[in-house]
Amino acid sequence: MKHIFARALFLLLVPAFLAACYADLDWRKLASDEGKFQILMPARSQVATREISAGATMTLWTTTARDSLFGVGFTDYAGDANSHVLEARDALVRNVAGTIVDERADPSTPKGAPTLGAALAMRRITINGSTRAAAKETLRPVIVHARLLPVGKRLYQMVVITRPDVLSEPDLDMFFSSFELLR
Repeated sequence: MKHIFARALFLLLVPAFLAACYADLDWRKLASDEGKFQILMPARSQVATREISAGATMTLWTTTARDSLFGVGFTDYAGDANSHVLEARDALVRNVAGTIVDERADPSTPKGAPTLGAALAMRRITINGSTRAAAKETLRPVIVHARLLPVGKRLYQMVVITRPDVLSEPDLDMFFSSFELLR
C-alpha cells in the first residue's frame, strides 16, 4: 500500500515540478546581425547601447525570468579584447559588491568560434554578491554566472544574475550552451 501511495504521489508531483521549472522560461532565439551571434533567451529581451570607456561601446540585451536577470552582449574595443577580460570581470564583481568563488577557462567552444584561440580564452566566472531588493533597502544575496569570450577586438559577455537556488543547472546550461557565433 505504501508503495502505491508513493508512486501516485510521485506521478502527481512530477508534472507540477516540471511546470514549476519551465512554465516561466519561454526560450526564444535572439540573433544579432551586428553582433554576429545568436543565443536562446528565456523571455523577450530589450537592447541598449552605451559607451563604457573612450572608444568602447557595449551593446547588451537583457531580460528577466524567474526572478533572474539574463544578459548577453558585446563590446568593441580599439585593440585586442583579450586585454579587457579582467576589466569586465572586475566590473561584474563591483556591480554586486561580490567575491569570485570560481574562475577558470571554459572548455566548451561556442559554435562558430575560432577553433583554438576562443576555446582557450573563454572564461567561466561565478561570483557571490548582493543587490538591493527593488522597493526595499535590504540586501539580498545573488549569484552571478558569467562567460566572457574575447574574439579579436570584440568581447562577448553572457551573464545570469540570480538568487541562490532559483535556477537549475539545466536552465543555466540551456542559456550558456546555446550561444553561437555567426559569420
